Amino acid sequence: MDLQLRFPLFEELLQGSLNPLLPAMAADTDYYDRIERQIVDSVPDEGRYAIYFREIHHVKQRYYKRLLMSETFAYCNELISILEEETSPNIRAYYRDAILDKHLTTCLKRLSEKLEASDLNHPLDKLIEQNADIDKICNSYVLQLLKVCLAKAYLEVQDCLADVVRYKLSEKELYSSLLNELPPIKTGLKLRPERQVKSLLKESPIVHTAPANVATPIEPIAPTSFISDEKFLSVKEIGEKTNWDERTIRRYLKDGKLKGSKPGGSWIIAQSDFDAFYNHYKNQQTTNEK
Repeated sequence: MDLQLRFPLFEELLQGSLNPLLPAMAADTDYYDRIERQIVDSVPDEGRYAIYFREIHHVKQRYYKRLLMSETFAYCNELISILEEETSPNIRAYYRDAILDKHLTTCLKRLSEKLEASDLNHPLDKLIEQNADIDKICNSYVLQLLKVCLAKAYLEVQDCLADVVRYKLSEKELYSSLLNELPPIKTGLKLRPERQVKSLLKESPIVHTAPANVATPIEPIAPTSFISDEKFLSVKEIGEKTNWDERTIRRYLKDGKLKGSKPGGSWIIAQSDFDAFYNHYKNQQTTNEK
């Protein structure tokens, strides 16, 4: 199972060739003619949370909107299709940590810092009223849309992993608890109530509802019985514990002697499985020495 955790276009938009803040992306006729020819229509599955965003009717805005939203829909669809097939509580808890707690949370925080540093974290209405430069308006639009797309991905994955999520966040709580800010004005997400998201908990999923006041960081709730908090080890970490060569560890894994799984292309081993294997290994070594 190959799970791509990396959010599409994130690095490219922040610091790569698609970064709207680059001088090469400034307003010029050739640039706009070029990107307008690249705008294509696509109608992917938009998922449970619909993105709504203020339109400014500019080719730069239209180009980035279609590009980013199409990639976001594809990313969410692929993630959810894989997560719905995974039945192991341990692996689903690993995905929760890797996707929600680490990758998407980190992306949201980095983007928020970028917007603040670039003085682009203003409502689009305010920029338009101030007759701001069109490039500044478009740049603010692109990066604020990226933030909403990240929030969408977070909520889509959170719903899909409802059986292992300790504390379910709403869109507003996502911004306030992770970024200590309010959601963007006149932009954001709308829940599609008619769409049903599959869950392993078919009858009554246990989900904690957030309190009304979330101005301060939220303390995690103690895990319930169906949530696995078992520690997972990487091949490198096992090598450091045992002084074994990493190739030897991978051979044990491929031969089935050491239990492990390979989400996202990298081996992970539950602490309990490693302990059982390592104790057996040491006992064998002791027996052989006798």
